[in-house]
Amino acid sequence: MLLILIGLVIFRDTYYFILYLFSLKKKGPKKDYGEEYTIIIPNYNKKELDMCLKNIYPDNIIVVDDGSDNREILKKWGKKVKVYYLKHVGKYNALNYGIEHSSGDIVILDSDTFTNKESLKELLSNLENFDAVAGNIQVYKEDILISKIQAVEHLRIAMFKRIALLKNKISFVPGPFAAFKRSIFESEKFRKSKVEDLAFSENIRKKFKITYEPDAIAYTVMPRTLKTLYEQRKHWAIGNIETYNSMKKLLSYYYLAVLDILILLFSFLSWNFIPLLFFFIFESSTMIFANKIEKGNCIYESIIFPVFMYFLAFFYLIVYVSAFVEFFRTRRSS
Repeated sequence: MLLILIGLVIFRDTYYFILYLFSLKKKGPKKDYGEEYTIIIPNYNKKELDMCLKNIYPDNIIVVDDGSDNREILKKWGKKVKVYYLKHVGKYNALNYGIEHSSGDIVILDSDTFTNKESLKELLSNLENFDAVAGNIQVYKEDILISKIQAVEHLRIAMFKRIALLKNKISFVPGPFAAFKRSIFESEKFRKSKVEDLAFSENIRKKFKITYEPDAIAYTVMPRTLKTLYEQRKHWAIGNIETYNSMKKLLSYYYLAVLDILILLFSFLSWNFIPLLFFFIFESSTMIFANKIEKGNCIYESIIFPVFMYFLAFFYLIVYVSAFVEFFRTRRSS
């Protein structure tokens, strides 16, 4: 059974890795962007806002403050960028308000996310042929273990985004860094959700053309403790459950991790670790290659990627079980 499982998983991962290699040769249509655009930055108590603005100033920028307690950074930038102050309602409201009070096409950038002029240029170069463009989100400050795990996770996500791009199946536009034609917002708005970017993506993916730009890299601040990571991912998991409202679709995203867990389980049950070692070497090799291609800074993390992979597999199992319990308990009480 162990050899069959490992054979199936390696066959699966080899197939995806070959697709990834093919995806590197695909170059989407780009054109220098010469239209008007506005960068919308929703902000709620983010101390990283100052650095975020420094990297992109003096573009046409609107900061929409969603009722922050400390507005010292905003006062500093108030004369250089357009700032709107709202009562705390939610990110979706700040986004909609900023879009309504802007002109031209829209770039959305989180206030704890850092990019540069070159990445903005790469992102916008796709708007000639597409309605929405997803940026390449990586992890800022990979200096502790929990950050290193998330950094490798985001590199893996970048691999699968390239594969989705190859298949013309990009369906998700991440909130931290993305570009949109203004025409989208003539019929669609962000709505209240724990995962407003996913909910918005689900709303537009069948109506508009969406793409992904690997060279439009932005670095976002991620949780730096296991507790805050758990709270963030559980929050997202409940949002995913509410948005998809489909057990089949949710389980389809987790079955790969289940196969990996079964390999580990059968290795211990049979006390045969040689196939598992071969599996680890294969997975590490693919990640070392991806780290180079995706301009990551995770060479050592890529070498021990299978260890991180198993941590994430068990971690997400706990997260989704607790998210389902809370979701159904809340539904019953309401």
